[in-house]
Parts: sequence; structure tokens; C-alpha cells
Amino acid sequence: MTEPVELSERELEILRLVATGASNKEIAVKLSISPNTVKVHLRNIFAKIGAVSRTEATVTAMRLGLVQSVGMTAEPVAVPSPQLDAQPSQLPSRRNLILMGSLLVLLLLAALLWLPGGWLNPRQVLPSATPAPRWQKAAAPPEALSNPAGAVYNGNLYLIGGTNAADLSPHTWLLQHGKSRWQPLADKPTPVMLASAALLGEKIYLPGGCDGQQQPLAILEIFDPRLDTWTDGAPMPAARCAYALAALDGKLYLFGGWDGQHEVADTYIYDPEANSWEVGLPLNQPRQLASAVVINAGIAVLGGWQAGTPLDLHEVYYPNRNNSAADPWESRAAIPQARYAASAAVLADQLYLVGGLGLDEKAWSDAWQYLPADDRWVALEPPAQVVGGGSLLLPLGAELHLISAASHLTYQAIYTVLVPLIP
Repeated sequence: MTEPVELSERELEILRLVATGASNKEIAVKLSISPNTVKVHLRNIFAKIGAVSRTEATVTAMRLGLVQSVGMTAEPVAVPSPQLDAQPSQLPSRRNLILMGSLLVLLLLAALLWLPGGWLNPRQVLPSATPAPRWQKAAAPPEALSNPAGAVYNGNLYLIGGTNAADLSPHTWLLQHGKSRWQPLADKPTPVMLASAALLGEKIYLPGGCDGQQQPLAILEIFDPRLDTWTDGAPMPAARCAYALAALDGKLYLFGGWDGQHEVADTYIYDPEANSWEVGLPLNQPRQLASAVVINAGIAVLGGWQAGTPLDLHEVYYPNRNNSAADPWESRAAIPQARYAASAAVLADQLYLVGGLGLDEKAWSDAWQYLPADDRWVALEPPAQVVGGGSLLLPLGAELHLISAASHLTYQAIYTVLVPLIP
């Protein structure tokens, strides 16, 4: 990769912060700019250096010398100096010194990687031949919930509404990072089911949903985690529940859903600054109970249910094409086994899909990862329990949090690998 000499001073500073592992919000606070401005800079930086992920951007930052290394730094290799009193004919040539240094570096790498105690010796890395499972139990939610909404804010998990054993739940729950007990927050004014939540700025937005008679609503209720308060936003253009929802570039995007009589293909877009909705270009076909996640510059809409049939559709919506002649929708590799009401999340530019309901019961408990560069799905270690539909998958740090009924599991999606720096 060539050196991106065209990067501005601000772009170089943002690239350096990305390489340290800082989030968009942390970068925004550090540089006293908005998160949206950080996103714009990152898009420009990625385009200039040809990176498609923060990992590739970090490698470029290391090559530019913006950071020294990722992980630990090894001591420099010492090359013996010639004796000062040696005869000129006995002094090693520069070429020989280079060869000697290269040989020592290779020997050191071999020792680090392969000898007992080295990094790639599995007998030393793991105390047993069986690796620890990636799925682990975490703090169970205080009530068994089906179809709850949720979001991640400031490193904490928020769980909202859904259906409990008795009725619709109005409750809002908080699980702080590193804590083992959920704590109650202000109840949602209007209990609903089959609704989703998304974080915009520092507020959690929850539009529509179905009431206790399974009739969709057109409301928009907004939760402020800092004040622990709920407020109302502009009503939706039409009542909807069982939709797919995602937030991108400061706006909400709501796809499809149930209007009380049948599945719809509508796309609604909410602007929080104007507190108003507009109608976008619709889905290619109606559906409800699909999942939506933001990946790169688009929104992936996955699966769903239409006219009694589960779908394997995987389509990506690009909002910047909404007002142009270009089709905003692009098809991607179909999801494995048609399903609806699946749980989806994106972590480190990788898409994860867990569970759901479908004609094939294998879909009820499996787990998949989508690789955008290869446009393909790979199977992951499944949870040890049936997930089914109505669960919630939230990304936090290096883990995915799966909340299903009364259980809470975490999946270790990313492992940190220490890379030595050999001078």
C-alpha cells in the first residue's frame, strides 16, 4: 500500500486515534468535533488509503509511523561489533554484517514462534487441547422477554419493552459495563411489542410497535440515557410494527413491517434535527420481521416473512442513492436457510446472524458470519441453547451479547493478538 501523502493534518490525527482503538465517539470528544464529522473524515481517509476496515487503517497508521506497534515490542536484535584492533582484512564487510543480522533475526523469529514456550506452540498457549467455548453465560435479564428492543450507549446495554410472561413490558433496563445486575430505569410511556430501537447521537429512538391487540402504532418515543427520561417525537407517516430498523449518518431508516393487515415494502426516514419523517424508495418486495444492520456505507436488510413464507434475502440499501437515478438496493449472498425474526449485529465490519425462525429447524439455533470482501457466509460455533425468534443481538467491545427470553449469552467475536515489532 502506498503512503497516503495527501492526508491532511486532521486526517492523520484521526487515523492515529483509530490505530489506538478509539471509537468514533472517543475521537469526537478528543478532537472536539461531532461523531458525524468523524464519520465523514473516516470515509475520506479510507478512500484515500484504500482501506475497507479499521484493521487495515491501523496497519497503514503503523507504516506511516503514527503509532509504534500494536501489542508488545520486542527488544532489538544485537549484532556483534568487530574488534577495534582487528586487521582491515579481518573486518566483516557491510554485506556480511547485513547477512549476519538477517540470520539472527530469522533465528529469533523461529525461537519465538516454534520452540517450546513460543507463541505458536499450542502446548504452551493452551493448557489443554480443547479451547474454551466462545459462548459464555452473562447476567440474565430481570424478566423473561420476547421481542425486546435494545441498544448500546456509552459501553452499557439498554433493554426496552417486549413481551413478558403476563403482558407487554413497559420496563427499561440498564446493564452497566462490568456489572452483574440489571437496574431499572424510567418505564416506556407506551408498552409495545415487535418494535426495534436505534441509537442516534446520545438518544435511543423507538418508533411504532404493536399494542396488546396486535395493532400497529405510529408513535415515536425517545429515551435519553443521560437524563433517564422519555419524550415524544414526530409520529410516523403510517402505523407499523415488525419492521427492520437501522441508524446511519444521523438518520433513522425503517423498512417494511406490518400495517395491521399485510406486509408492506415502505421505507421511512426520520431526521432528528428536523423532527420529521420522509418516504424513501421501497423494498424490492414486502416483508415483515426482517433484520437490519449498518455495514460499511449501507444498510443490510436480512430475511423476513412474506405471505406465509420465510425469506433468505440479503439486500443492501445505500441512502446516498435515494434521491438519484441509481437503484439504492444491491443484492448480496443469500442468508443460509430462509428465516425471519433473526438476531443480527455488526462488529469490526463483520456481520453476524444468530437464530430466527424458518421451515428448517437448523435456523433456530445456528450462528453465521458474513464476510463482505468475499460475499459469503461462514458457520460459527452455535449457542448451546435454542435461540429461535424474538431475541436481541448487541455488539459491545469485542463481544456480541445475545439476550433470549431469560438468558444472556456473550460471544467472543474478536481476540487480541500481540504482534512483536522487530527493528
